[in-house]
Amino acid sequence: MFGAQDFGDPDSVPDDPTFGPGSGSDFASGQVQWELDLDQPKITPSLSVDDQTGNVELGYTISKADLPNPSTVDLYWATGTTPDTEIGGPIATLTTDKVQGSY
Repeated sequence: MFGAQDFGDPDSVPDDPTFGPGSGSDFASGQVQWELDLDQPKITPSLSVDDQTGNVELGYTISKADLPNPSTVDLYWATGTTPDTEIGGPIATLTTDKVQGSY
């Protein structure tokens, strides 16, 4: 699937636009094209806490396509929500399945 964004005047195109793999640009025409691969697998982690016991359950969902190989989902202590705030190594690690579904 391809898309194009018309920036109008080629001189108004940002100096350093960033686009995904397979992207290309033609600044002379004032257009940028990119390729979207919407069938790439996606792993979405999930975390739930049992209010009664305080137990934490780590899970994940594989969507859009099967994975070519198993992957891992890690749980870290952190002071924030970004990888640079992780404290030490993972406190739990799951090896994923390859097939779409929730686990």
